[in-house]
Amino acid sequence: MKCDFCGKFIAYKDNDAMVYTDFGTSVDLVPPDERYICGKCWNGLSAPRKFFYTSPDYIWIPATKLFRCD
Repeated sequence: MKCDFCGKFIAYKDNDAMVYTDFGTSVDLVPPDERYICGKCWNGLSAPRKFFYTSPDYIWIPATKLFRCD
């Protein structure tokens, strides 16, 4: 997997890495492809952007951060 922000490969041990699926467009009948964010890019995001990527109101399939029990 490669990070969609920086383009680097995501290590398996990266506990801050995240996967989400956004809504796409109004003509999509199936969810678009998953998007990946590495831990370094995730930790660099601002609080409003993190809310956007983890809020079920803005994404088709919720992010893994919503279900991870750390």
